[in-house]
Amino acid sequence: MHTPFGRIQFSTKSAAITLCSEVLLVGVLLGVLIGMNNAGGGMHEGDQKSGQYGTIHASKMTIEAERIPLLTPHEHVVGDSLYNPSHHQLVSSDVIVVPEDIWVTGVSFSLTNADAATLHHAILHRLDRSDPVCPNYAAASVFVFGADGALRQISFTDPYALFLPKDTPLLLQVMLHNPLPPYGPGKEYTNVRPMMTLDVEPATEANNKVPVESYRLHVSDTPCNVTSASGEVFSVPPRTEHFIKKGEEVNGMNSAKVVFPADGTIIGMGAHLHAWEGGEQVDVSVNGNLLETLASEKMSDAPWSWKTAYRYPATIPVRKGDVLSLTATYSNPGPLSIEGAMGMLSVFFAARSTP
Repeated sequence: MHTPFGRIQFSTKSAAITLCSEVLLVGVLLGVLIGMNNAGGGMHEGDQKSGQYGTIHASKMTIEAERIPLLTPHEHVVGDSLYNPSHHQLVSSDVIVVPEDIWVTGVSFSLTNADAATLHHAILHRLDRSDPVCPNYAAASVFVFGADGALRQISFTDPYALFLPKDTPLLLQVMLHNPLPPYGPGKEYTNVRPMMTLDVEPATEANNKVPVESYRLHVSDTPCNVTSASGEVFSVPPRTEHFIKKGEEVNGMNSAKVVFPADGTIIGMGAHLHAWEGGEQVDVSVNGNLLETLASEKMSDAPWSWKTAYRYPATIPVRKGDVLSLTATYSNPGPLSIEGAMGMLSVFFAARSTP
């Protein structure tokens, strides 16, 4: 199974469990095959990981990725890509099987025993659905958190929620990037624990919500490429000011745009850039007209303390057939190309219900 960061094979076994706020809930997690590919960061066939349990206590479902006994720093210089194998550590959870129909009303991400700046991304994949933006990806991104994300917790405003039916297979993938200054704190960390927590409610006839869909867009030199993790990055030429990377169509797919399937509302969006190596802003447009500029801002004296703007909550009406697209802007005054630049957008959309 191809995801945007490589190939997964897995097997699952569901458990007959009732959703209850005070009862421990488990999904049986078996058979995830995960490895690192030579291109840096992809998942493919490899050593089988032992299963671990996802739990729900008091209406919270926790998904924990593999613990990292030792996270060591590395040197990063201009021209390096964080997708080089020596420049990141990629860990995943086992497959979590959703035990009952649920509404996800909120989500948060935490990283225990390491500086938050060491996170590059955390993505919760839904493995029973192809990606709506890059349909050749055999997994859809449900929730995305990035190092530069100003939000580490999202709560949907009522009546919005994301629906997950019983037996939905989920997998959390986390990439850590721990460069020496000035690109990161560059310290040594032990027993690092990446974790995503979902706020959930039973999805019953008496508990009706407006369902939310998640879209993840990106600009790339090789968009929607499943052969390596480098399919979601691009190069920034040397000695360029405000270089704009746009989306392009390849094999009938454009990773930098989505066509809305119905009238509805954008209820939130957030961007991801590598501001620490020249990323400046993500521009979001609807039908070619600028909707929002999500710029990066340095938050403290620490040279790696960049955060990229978000818009949440939002109530942006769109019509069926409207096209949402993005561009990413970088500057590179140096004599070498910037490799591994990223420009990404995560969007939450709710279709208008029909009588």
